[in-house]
Amino acid sequence: MEDSTNLLTLLLNACGPGSDENKVQAICQTEQVKHCDEMWTDNAGVRFAARQLPGTTAIAVKVGPIAEEYQTCFGSEPILVAGDEKGHYTRSVTDALIAARGVVGAPAQVALLINFTSDPSAILAIPTENTHGFEVMLPRAINARTKALVAYLLPRGQRS
Repeated sequence: MEDSTNLLTLLLNACGPGSDENKVQAICQTEQVKHCDEMWTDNAGVRFAARQLPGTTAIAVKVGPIAEEYQTCFGSEPILVAGDEKGHYTRSVTDALIAARGVVGAPAQVALLINFTSDPSAILAIPTENTHGFEVMLPRAINARTKALVAYLLPRGQRS
């Protein structure tokens, strides 16, 4: 648990979404290289990981669009994407993320992003203005998303 806390602290203190992501990428690569034979990045990582790695759930951690059509708004509440133009994501994972977010103190924004495509079991996103340009988000939104993900990953009895 201490290793996880140290890693989360490193990630929270590094520059990240909306700025220079090289520090976050370097931290992730340092941790991941310990557990794999080779590593690279591309735009089809979830599909590859789902076929090659053990496990049954892939949660994408992304920036999420703020748009009236999606009923999402700028703030610290994470956006839980329930599906996209290809269909709905895994309902049990989305429901568990919603429940975990409630445990840590605030509801999530649940959205169906009809003009969007991805391939995970669920997406947990930071509400972001300009998702493909100069990204603007609240720093506390990054922390809120992290808390929601950690609450989801912890066994139910350890959630607070």
